Amino acid sequence: VVEILELLLAAEQGVTSFAVSFAQTGSLVQDLATASVLKGLAAKKIRDFGFKTSVKLVFHQWMGAFPHDRIRAEALISQGAAISVLSGSDKVVVKTRNEALGIPDAQSNADAVITTKYSMELFNGAHAIVGGDVSEEVESIENAANHLLDAIFNISNTPLWDRVSQAVRIGL
Repeated sequence: VVEILELLLAAEQGVTSFAVSFAQTGSLVQDLATASVLKGLAAKKIRDFGFKTSVKLVFHQWMGAFPHDRIRAEALISQGAAISVLSGSDKVVVKTRNEALGIPDAQSNADAVITTKYSMELFNGAHAIVGGDVSEEVESIENAANHLLDAIFNISNTPLWDRVSQAVRIGL
């Protein structure tokens, strides 16, 4: 919802290109569903509001505590690379196996990019499976997001920035 509101507020101000983003959660199902809903809602709301803004999807690899074990950390990075391909992301923000230890150095960053690129190549041409659990999760996320967005859009007949401000003030 926050990503969609930021997109619409930027588009309202004349921004012609915008990136909506999401982060790896550890659940392949939730990540693929989130990407699907984010892309779909962004396109729908841009059309509904009559904006011509181009929207790109950015995926952030794991943002939580990183495993200290090198193999587990690299597996998490590889899962993130797969999610970025399967979700059709336009950009991936790469993490390193050294995230658990502190600020990564240049070599650690380079290694993470190489690992991610190679993992993405392994999934090249793959498409997400959109049945079963993913479809259920898409429906759940989409319903929750639309419920909240509708509540915000229906607050008053004022500019969007004012509606968003009011939504925050009243605890929506």
